[in-house]
Amino acid sequence: MKKTILLVDDADLFLQLEKMIFTRTGARILTAKTGAAALDLAITEKPDIILLDLRLPDIPGDEVCTRLKANTVTESIPVLIVTAFGKVEEMDRCRRAGCDDFLTKPVKNQELLSKVAQLLQIPHRHSLRILVRIETEGSKNNEVFFGTSADLSKTGMFLETDKKLHAGDEIIVRFFLPNQDEIEAKSKIVRLETQSRSNGYGLQFLNLSAKQEKSLGRFIEAKFK
Repeated sequence: MKKTILLVDDADLFLQLEKMIFTRTGARILTAKTGAAALDLAITEKPDIILLDLRLPDIPGDEVCTRLKANTVTESIPVLIVTAFGKVEEMDRCRRAGCDDFLTKPVKNQELLSKVAQLLQIPHRHSLRILVRIETEGSKNNEVFFGTSADLSKTGMFLETDKKLHAGDEIIVRFFLPNQDEIEAKSKIVRLETQSRSNGYGLQFLNLSAKQEKSLGRFIEAKFK
């Protein structure tokens, strides 16, 4: 069943970044910019988890959390509070409010996904995955097509393309990392996502060489430093 995630932050930039992080999880995303709006949405929509900024323009995030935990309708919803500085006193405020966990900005993609997966008790891919746009050449039965990556890990990628493919198809993908290292791999379609303008496919790499794995690993891990 599709999970619903409520993102609460008064800064559009952080809301968009968080939405991008969860785009490929298949979750239903709700957003709010104030504590009052978050409380209303939590009651009416009953999200599976709430990501709540500590500093909101009307009601502080820890107070919003306290109210959520005091309401029988929302008390069981996991709340993850995001703080800007990670000061000891801020973390103490989060704990006293009854939050289930907290994060410090700037939020790291993998850490956020891991904590949300843990709170929702759902499986989580342990390989580091980054959001990156890389022009990619694909081929199936010697027919060449082109697309763009949406995210990338050492074990696979999400490819957006106009080419019609099917679950289980095996294709060859070829692309260059920004450092000009070439990656060419036999890949299998393991997930489909049809959109209005293009098709999206989750690919699993099947035969990366040790050298290619090392190149991908260096590139991806550098993004998390």
